[in-house]
Amino acid sequence: MCTEDEFGAAPPWQDELIALARNITQDDDPPRSPEEEAKELAGHQRLCEIVYSLNGKEGPAAIRSLLLAVHPIEHYEIYEAIYSHLAVYPAADFGRVAARVLPEWLETNGIHPNISDALERLTYDDRACREFTTCAKEWRSQQRELVLDAMRLWSHESQHWETVFVALGGEVTEVCLDPVPTGWPEEWKWAVELFRQDGDLQLLRWAMDQKPADYGPLLAVLELDHGPSWRGIRRLIDLFLSSRERMRLIPGFVAVLEEQPRERQDRVRRSLERVRPGAIEHLRARYEQFRQLEGLS
Repeated sequence: MCTEDEFGAAPPWQDELIALARNITQDDDPPRSPEEEAKELAGHQRLCEIVYSLNGKEGPAAIRSLLLAVHPIEHYEIYEAIYSHLAVYPAADFGRVAARVLPEWLETNGIHPNISDALERLTYDDRACREFTTCAKEWRSQQRELVLDAMRLWSHESQHWETVFVALGGEVTEVCLDPVPTGWPEEWKWAVELFRQDGDLQLLRWAMDQKPADYGPLLAVLELDHGPSWRGIRRLIDLFLSSRERMRLIPGFVAVLEEQPRERQDRVRRSLERVRPGAIEHLRARYEQFRQLEGLS
């Protein structure tokens, strides 16, 4: 049984670590005084001091404390100390504690990449994964659905999570490899071939910057299914958000998409939705935030 008692008492440093890990200035926070900044920096150093003092022999309670110190905030690589140090604990303990903590973490914080980063060991450590899936049998149905929703998203973002997702009973997305139409312009063909070679976005990036009114290569890549390379589509969404100039292209892209024949629209939207549900709405919302910040009419 994966009961709370097997973890033992919380370590004496738990509350301090959780508080320190929460005290990270976010982009939208008001400016801090030099004294506050110095105190925060000292806190980050203290966090690392606590983490690096652990040797992996503290037991399951320490693993739980480290995971509870992961908050759904931008951490600017400060959490990397926690992520890397979780590897020093026995695989079986890590898997059992992860199965206990993950549903509760998601219930409190929602789906967030920080917790998937903290639990990445499950994707490559077979013993940890086995213990995790064994203990997962004790989840309530609501907890199971919550975790499956999270892992479905994580497996869309990274193939590494597919093994864990499938072990929990999830079904992976099967994507075919569409042939490139022979009648397409050469530039469109090049964009697709480069994309399928390790997700190369060089031509698309160049087209966005040098020919901003030409969405042909981008739509060409989006309307095809790319087999094992399908996850790379998410990077195209991120490409729009990578600079002010590209952010300004979002309304034009959406307008051009809506002018396409319905069948082509559906293919493009399916490709986007596969990697990020609500992708078009997400781009629109991000552009609206950008427009307000920039004072654009």
